[in-house]
This record gives sequence, structure tokens and C-alpha cells, in this order.
Amino acid sequence: MPTQFGVEAEIAAFLTRRGLDVQRFCTIIGHPSISSTKMFKALGDVKPLDPEQSAIARKAIADIERLLELSHPLPVSLKDPALIKKLLVAMAEERLSVHIFISNKNDWTDTEITEK
Repeated sequence: MPTQFGVEAEIAAFLTRRGLDVQRFCTIIGHPSISSTKMFKALGDVKPLDPEQSAIARKAIADIERLLELSHPLPVSLKDPALIKKLLVAMAEERLSVHIFISNKNDWTDTEITEK
């Protein structure tokens, strides 16, 4: 269990909240200093992340959250790290824009949503 107030706890909470596993998260980060082995050790309180790794992980979390916020209400799956990485690069380079337009508002407001 990661230290309650460390970056490791933030990462663990993020991974749980977003249904993301360590391997995919590390692939999305794509930085040589953060491997899934190092991340597993950090999350297991074996060896914490150093300040540089912590900053990289926090930035990745913020970037992914921003991407998900930009795409809301459309769901974005984090299961394809290569695609997410491309979207994050496009977002960083200000080449990503998400526009949702519903031509007839009545079609939207008249739609019943049922939960299963």
C-alpha cells in the first residue's frame, strides 16, 4: 500500500478511478525513467519514486485528466496506450480539438436515458 500522502498514493487513486493498470499507465507516460517494474515497486512501498519521476507521473495524470475533460461527454477508453499517447501529443501541440454539435436540440432533450 503506497504511503498515504505521497505521489504513489495519488497514482494509485488515479489508476483506480480511471480503471487503468500500471503497465498501460507507464506506456502512456513513455519515459525511460519510469518502467512498470519501478512503478510496481513504488506502489508497493518498496522503493518510492524520486522527485523527477514523481513530477513526470503527476504531469501525466494531469494531462490525461485534461484529455478526458476535453472529450467530455464522450467516453474515452484508456485501454490503448499508443492512441492515448498520440492524443496527448496532439493536445500538447495544440492540434487537438473536440467539438460536439447536435443539430436539433429537441432530438437530444427528448431522448430517454434508462439505466440498467
